[in-house]
Amino acid sequence: MAVHCSCFADYLELIDWTGRCIRNDKKGFIGSNQPNILQQLGITPDAWLEHSEQFMEHYANVSGKWSRMCAFKQHAGGHWCKGKSASHQLHPN
Repeated sequence: MAVHCSCFADYLELIDWTGRCIRNDKKGFIGSNQPNILQQLGITPDAWLEHSEQFMEHYANVSGKWSRMCAFKQHAGGHWCKGKSASHQLHPN
């Protein structure tokens, strides 16, 4: 999952938090200690968890702002980018 962060530690905190929220025995639990990076990115915890749980349904190997997703895909040699609608849901601007 490609996430542009100002700090790698913020990214690791987000991944750790996501893993703790997504559990097989319950639909999803969002603790009050959500990572600050979600607020910085303007993404709600509910939206993040939904997109994380259904990542491959929404995207193909990369997520983020639509323009950056397509630029990455083109740089990596791909010509088609999946996830425009999902990207706009998480990053409306």
